[in-house]
Amino acid sequence: METFFVVNADDFGLCPEVNQGILAAHSLGIVRSTSVMTNMPCWGEIESAHANDPELGVGLHVCLSEGFPVSDPAQVPSLVDADGRFHTRSELFHRLHRDRIALGEVAVEVHAQLQRLRAVGIHPDHWNTHQYVHLHPRLLGVLKRTLSPILVPCMRTHRRVYVGARGWLRGSRLLDFYRRMPLRLVKDLYFRHESRRARRAGFRLPDGQLTRVPFAAPFALLVDHAAANAPAGVYEWICHPATSRRPGDKTIIDRPGELALLTRPGLEAELAAAGIRLGNFAQAFLDGRTCNT
Repeated sequence: METFFVVNADDFGLCPEVNQGILAAHSLGIVRSTSVMTNMPCWGEIESAHANDPELGVGLHVCLSEGFPVSDPAQVPSLVDADGRFHTRSELFHRLHRDRIALGEVAVEVHAQLQRLRAVGIHPDHWNTHQYVHLHPRLLGVLKRTLSPILVPCMRTHRRVYVGARGWLRGSRLLDFYRRMPLRLVKDLYFRHESRRARRAGFRLPDGQLTRVPFAAPFALLVDHAAANAPAGVYEWICHPATSRRPGDKTIIDRPGELALLTRPGLEAELAAAGIRLGNFAQAFLDGRTCNT
């Protein structure tokens, strides 16, 4: 079995600079897939981008914690504030814990976001969520039911695999990592359990998502070491390229820096020499078939 990387750029549609960065990282670099925020102002640019290059895999980046809903705010009142904007992630989770989020409204909004892509002829091959809100147990079930495998066949795995300065953490190095971070072990066991449940529900999931350690390490760590002794399987490499930095980005996200690294001359050849194949979710799991359900 080969090693297959799905290099997926999140946040398409967020702003022109993000769209430009993702398309540049695809045409000039190793990005093969993107996830679209259909509730954001520039989401519509994906129609022409996909028409011009069908090799760019397209997924749905469900957003419930930034911007405005696709639905009429009056249809999803528990999800929005007085101005009709989504609550922040922390406020969303707070309201979920206090039973102040109507899960039926979540389904309405998620369906509306999906239909925006389908209305322009794009049938996404995968889904995930902005700011990982699908990891909340109360949201995950709604999302899996609304974005069924019949509609969107692949989803982002919960399972993380770790890459450090000496390559992949496996065997004794991984055990030592968990000894130092026991809470991470508890989380990872839960995420593996949920990934198995998603597979049983019919979704196709990668074997893991590449995660750099330490978590605050620069993005260059993955670029330099992800290929070292990579095991066989399908792995998602999540990235956030853009031509300029957004003021609200976390300090560990350097979008222009990621763009420069993803388009580094010779990087694709280096990965190929290490026996790593690049592609999108459809190529990894569906034999390259276009999703047209």
